[in-house]
Amino acid sequence: MMKTIEKIAQNKHYAAIDLGNLEEILQYTLIHPVSKREIEGKVFVKDATGATGTEISFNMLPPHTEVPYFHIHNKNEETYIFLKGSGFYQVDDDCFPIKEGSV
Repeated sequence: MMKTIEKIAQNKHYAAIDLGNLEEILQYTLIHPVSKREIEGKVFVKDATGATGTEISFNMLPPHTEVPYFHIHNKNEETYIFLKGSGFYQVDDDCFPIKEGSV
């Protein structure tokens, strides 16, 4: 069963949410809007928090795997905050190392 975001509190100035423990991120799934593939371990929080200028996503990937698609954002930035692990991240033609603490 797909995990859903829990709303903690909300008023006209903020929305607070709970995604659960980070180990539970794999319980979230996303249906890719173009390929219609189910992607496990990814949850976006823009709509849930009412954000207007950035997209923040939480992801959990098993070791030695990769996100299987490239995509473009025309309206929002997408912010990745790496909480654990290391690897490489590609934007356009640039590929660079990332690790715990990279944003």
